[in-house]
Amino acid sequence: MSSFFGNSSKQAAPAAAPKILPAVFNHPSYKLEGDKLVRKPNVPPPKNIKEREAEDETIIKELARYVEAKIISDYGFVSIDVPEEEGIEISTSILASSDCETATKLLVIIQNQPGCQLGIFSRTICFESGLNAGTMLNFIQKARDRRYAIMILRPNKNSVEVIGSDKKVKKTIIPRSESPENHVLYVWENIITHLSQVSHISLLGYGLGASLCKDLLLRQMVRSKDKRERNNIKAFITVEGACINTAQGSQIIESDDGADVKKILKEIAVNLEGNTERFGTPLHEREKKLGVTTISLGLFPGKTYVDNIALSYSMAEDSVLKCLMLSETSPNLSKVFRETMEKENNIITTKREDGDAPEEAPKSRMSLMLGSVASMFRGSPKKDDERMLTVDDFELLKVVGKGAFGKVMLVRKKGIIIINIINIIIIIITIIIYYYRFCNRSW
Repeated sequence: MSSFFGNSSKQAAPAAAPKILPAVFNHPSYKLEGDKLVRKPNVPPPKNIKEREAEDETIIKELARYVEAKIISDYGFVSIDVPEEEGIEISTSILASSDCETATKLLVIIQNQPGCQLGIFSRTICFESGLNAGTMLNFIQKARDRRYAIMILRPNKNSVEVIGSDKKVKKTIIPRSESPENHVLYVWENIITHLSQVSHISLLGYGLGASLCKDLLLRQMVRSKDKRERNNIKAFITVEGACINTAQGSQIIESDDGADVKKILKEIAVNLEGNTERFGTPLHEREKKLGVTTISLGLFPGKTYVDNIALSYSMAEDSVLKCLMLSETSPNLSKVFRETMEKENNIITTKREDGDAPEEAPKSRMSLMLGSVASMFRGSPKKDDERMLTVDDFELLKVVGKGAFGKVMLVRKKGIIIINIINIIIIIITIIIYYYRFCNRSW
């Protein structure tokens, strides 16, 4: 593999590298005071919505440029083109710390919210609470202090605008990054798996990035079987994570996952969420829906409820670092992290999820149908028999496609054949009844 990080040989130093200048925030209307964005003196605010929208667009572009430049200049990162192949002119990029080829511990960060920028959690939070809360900068510094090599992917950059020969702007798809899934899998197969010194990989997904983390875990499990490679993924950490949205809510462990996938996620997966429950409390109801250990981060200072999940990203910094530390010594991260959080925060739990009484199973379509048939003889149906359809009312036939926001599945409504058969039987019985009534009248 050609080195993406320059000359990594210990005998020879890299050729004279260009000097990296400190990152400077440069915007006509705003400046940085500490980590706060403030409007410059004598610069009037926008007069109308159109001017406001135009200013907002320039601010987010400059903020994105500044954060990326600061990650490179302050924390020793390099920008890697994706794809880096001859003959391909259009590309996106990822950021990687320059020690990725020599480090043994690697943290892969994936954020996949619509419209998000690399390294930025929320522009709104950057204005309201500062860049330490609204960006990854503070967390990156902490992780680097603990000697983690870091790779930050850019899965939602899938196209660029180019000027064609007719001088019209056209949107052009980026090869190997046509979708978020293609992007992360290309980086995994062509960059991460070639880092021979890495023996401990941690996946960190923000929001919908959890889905892409799971794609990488599944790919590595396949590689482990096919190529007899060791699975070096030791931690699967998500903040406000979700892999697929269903009628029952978001999930990380899905019903069609194999037993081996469910087992490893039960052992190494931890989800952190902002919640009105005190910090460190296991969120049993969320665990039932997501399928993995879920711990409360509490509420952001000054808040009485969760009004912006991006606040959880900065709130989770120390908890994520604790997960990383525990994953280095414990093969069952989920259990150990949960117990550690309960002990350190004096959390007294009642029954664990495993000890809870099982919830009443939703009535099957067959029982509802039989209830409807019975109602023909006993009067109007009971309200208890009326309910909205859920995912349990359908049988999964196959997965048609998979995207950043979930899966497209071909399903069949359970019991539909039985319902049709019973309907036919009812029709036949009705015909027989009318036949005998007719015959009785004729004779």
